[in-house]
Amino acid sequence: MKIESVNEYRVEIELADSEMAQLGISYEALNWEDIETRRAMWNIINAVRENGIDLTLSGKVLIEAGKLKNGCRLIITVLPPRGDAASVKSLVKGGVPAMLRSREKTNIEKAASFFKNAETSLYERDGVYVLAVSGDYSDNELYRAEEFCESSKNTGTLAAAFLEEYFNKCEGF
Repeated sequence: MKIESVNEYRVEIELADSEMAQLGISYEALNWEDIETRRAMWNIINAVRENGIDLTLSGKVLIEAGKLKNGCRLIITVLPPRGDAASVKSLVKGGVPAMLRSREKTNIEKAASFFKNAETSLYERDGVYVLAVSGDYSDNELYRAEEFCESSKNTGTLAAAFLEEYFNKCEGF
């Protein structure tokens, strides 16, 4: 388990598939309604505290999950109380899913060719193609891909979840 404190409000955790299995969960079955998911999350939060990271759960908490090639990335954010001057800044680094879109499949395929170590997935709905890019990618790779596609304003794990829900994944990409 890799645990990284981003700031006083946010922590990022990477779990390998084997670690998730030890916790009795899988990415596909993550669901807050499930008692096993909640139990696993409390164990993960305890591991964060055991690593010396003071994550005070004093307010609302947002837990985002993103699929990695061999595991899962969790981002736990404690939302500051209303009116608090503190701000929760966006986390922008490799691994956060980026979304590229085009009406031309050939443009999407060309854009996908620039990502050497990243995981790419292609989606389509009503003639619009969306390329989701996650894992390790550089700003240069993204910049070159944007020559062929429009970068979506909606990025991150929540946008990725929306994409999974409402678009059709193209097989064999």
